Amino acid sequence: MKKLLSHHSMIGMLAILVAIVGCGAPVVDIPFHIFATYRANVSGFQVALDTEGVVPAGHDVTSGGTAHVKLTSLFAPAKPDLTIDIDSKGSAAVLVNDKSERSFDWFRNSQKELGQVFEEAGYQGISMDELKETVRVINSAMAGPKGVLLEGQTKWLEVVDVQIQR
Repeated sequence: MKKLLSHHSMIGMLAILVAIVGCGAPVVDIPFHIFATYRANVSGFQVALDTEGVVPAGHDVTSGGTAHVKLTSLFAPAKPDLTIDIDSKGSAAVLVNDKSERSFDWFRNSQKELGQVFEEAGYQGISMDELKETVRVINSAMAGPKGVLLEGQTKWLEVVDVQIQR
């Protein structure tokens, strides 16, 4: 009889726990705003990201984030500043020294397109590893807080600063 009571007690406690968890905080969309800075020390450029979006309720990341990316030269003589604005659909508008240059679909061949943007702006000797990782940090930050690459999660770029606001 004692075992039967303890078994029923365990089932009752489990039911209460499920009810508490099920009736806990409501699942809601989570807006985010991320500021992150990375350095490509071999290639000589810095990546400053300003991304934002909303992670849908019940999801870990979003496919609807946007990004404002500023790429600046670290080496002398300084190369032009590059700015890329990426909307939630992947339309990327490129500015070189604040002048409109080109646009492309960020979600198709972004590594190749970014390489061409660097080349056209006069950047030379861009490391393919750093270029690939730059695309990765941009895409990851656009996905939301759980996507952001932190210290130890990037092999080719130096993490300078990451600020996540929710």
